[in-house]
Amino acid sequence: MLRAPRATLPGLHPLEPRADALGVGLLFVGAFVLYAVSAPRTVMLEDDGLFVTTAAFAGVAHPPGYPLYVLLGWLASLVPLGEVAWRVHALSGLMGALTCASVAWLVLRRTGDRPAAWLAGAALAASEHFWSQAIIADVYTTNTAAVFLTLALAQEAAAARSARLWIAAAAVYGLGLANHYPLLILASPLFLACAAGAGRDFGRRAVYLAAVAALAAAALYGWMAWRSHQPAPVNFLGPIGSWGEFLSFVDRSIYSHIDQNPNAGPADKLFFAGHFATQALLQFGVVGTLVALWGAFTSFRGGWRLGLSCEALAFVASSFLLVAVLGFNYEPLRISTFRPYPLVAYCILALWLGHGAHALFRWARARRAPLLPVFHAAGALLVAGLCAWNAGVNYRPHDRFAEEQAQALLEIAEEDGVFVLYADPFVGPMSYLHWVKGVRPNLRLLEYHGVYIADRVVRPLWPTGRKTAGWAEFLRNTDLPVYSLWYGPAFSGAGLAHLGFFVRVHEGAGPGRIEIRANDKAKAYFGKLIAMAPPRDPPSAIHRNEMLRAYGEYLGLAQADERSSMNGYVADVVPLAEGSYWSLMGMSKALATQPGERSLRLAETYLRRALELVGDDRGKKDRATERFVEGQVAWRRGDTGKARTAFRESLSIDRGADNPARQALEKLDSSGG
Repeated sequence: MLRAPRATLPGLHPLEPRADALGVGLLFVGAFVLYAVSAPRTVMLEDDGLFVTTAAFAGVAHPPGYPLYVLLGWLASLVPLGEVAWRVHALSGLMGALTCASVAWLVLRRTGDRPAAWLAGAALAASEHFWSQAIIADVYTTNTAAVFLTLALAQEAAAARSARLWIAAAAVYGLGLANHYPLLILASPLFLACAAGAGRDFGRRAVYLAAVAALAAAALYGWMAWRSHQPAPVNFLGPIGSWGEFLSFVDRSIYSHIDQNPNAGPADKLFFAGHFATQALLQFGVVGTLVALWGAFTSFRGGWRLGLSCEALAFVASSFLLVAVLGFNYEPLRISTFRPYPLVAYCILALWLGHGAHALFRWARARRAPLLPVFHAAGALLVAGLCAWNAGVNYRPHDRFAEEQAQALLEIAEEDGVFVLYADPFVGPMSYLHWVKGVRPNLRLLEYHGVYIADRVVRPLWPTGRKTAGWAEFLRNTDLPVYSLWYGPAFSGAGLAHLGFFVRVHEGAGPGRIEIRANDKAKAYFGKLIAMAPPRDPPSAIHRNEMLRAYGEYLGLAQADERSSMNGYVADVVPLAEGSYWSLMGMSKALATQPGERSLRLAETYLRRALELVGDDRGKKDRATERFVEGQVAWRRGDTGKARTAFRESLSIDRGADNPARQALEKLDSSGG
């Protein structure tokens, strides 16, 4: 990997360049093969679809833009192997393998123990969270590669007093700033020990090393700003036209409402802290984690005090400090969002695991009994066990959930026209299928908020009222069929035909009315969703639940009028929906707002059945919806006291502006009930 320096810092061991480079190289290849084989062959959820499609066209990703990942992803997409999505997934695998090799190198140079170094790198490669991020298109393994390659280069530079290695370390750090700079900055305490160990050698170079890092980052962000003005189907927020717009884009202020949820409180932070501690314990198994903690202790006792203190600070900053700063609700969706954030902390645990294994191997060598081969075998078994256990969730070459969902939605659209997308789980996969794979090429894809897709009806930063007016004008002036995954205020003046998972603008229904229309493709896809086993991948499981809820609302509206022919059309799938909490809640919420005794009775029945099926995979909005439906039913039954209590409980759980209990409570209070 690197030539052995002539001089060494205390605690660094000399190398056998060929043998050690070969060993770390084989680890790199093995990790990459693991990730390439287990990676999904097509588009996934999370940010995967967004990053794959953005990379395919060298567009602009969501703030802060991640120009390093996008540019590398574009290069990966040109490799003529497999599907475009797999190529970009393989890039994450390449960065993951580079991280594992860097961790192994660091352990090797500090301990001189090849088996301990291999164990650290291989255990990291097979750990559940790290593996999961090394097989999808996302920025987190690129961040860990930047962190630990910088650390390896800085360690070598400090040992050899090499200007070229310091420049290389600064350049890699600067490139990392053009990937996920917040997480890289949180990990930066790792580098302090190398800087301190180099002393004046680093101090006299600090200014120009900072300039090298700044230039590397600036070059990529400059490229991103230039690309924002070039034609591409995907371009987040549109052209960057000023320094103010650039700084606003890079500082991620657009996500402040996500990073700081008004419903989140101290209890959520405590739950997240406990969640991280549990996950950290499980990444290498209980035994592996105990060995890692022993490694931290023996390193501190053995004189690596400054280095260990810096690693501990980076560990805390990349985990518990993140928990303290973020304002996430502790619920399945945000747990899934948080999941890759502490990846640097898990890599630090892998470093400590290598130190702990070295301490145990050294102790075994000192014993007369042949314990060392037993300890080596135990390390190999640990890695094999992690591989076998984590393959259940991370071996995903046959995972086509996101692609099949996007394909189904595109096919449900009856005619070519305009399809208005909403929310990342739809926008990413549907954009990928449409523009990269050429599915339904005659559909015009738009996005409701005008954020991601370059073809815009409204501008991303327009206020809500202006967006509503913009969409209303578009609907008045277009002659094409318009389908939409979202039918909020912008569509309130149009008649709508509900097709199961989305609506079609339908003037014959009358302004503000929703006509329930039969669609066999939507019905078949709902049956498939009900029949499938819940996905083990958290984002897929969460999104499947939301799709079941959406079709449940359609089924509820279809049952509202017993004289409608739609009652007979949905009769065969309603029993299937009654076995799903999510579909039952969709039906009960839709029916609770419909007139008539039949709707009220069914809403009560479905709510009661849903509450009997409650699991631990629902979040605050789900619990708030339960209280809202209870309040709506009570109000219609004339029990205004119970209704007011239920609405207030709903708002105490979810204080968001989109909670319908807010408007319901205002109406109830104004009516004098």
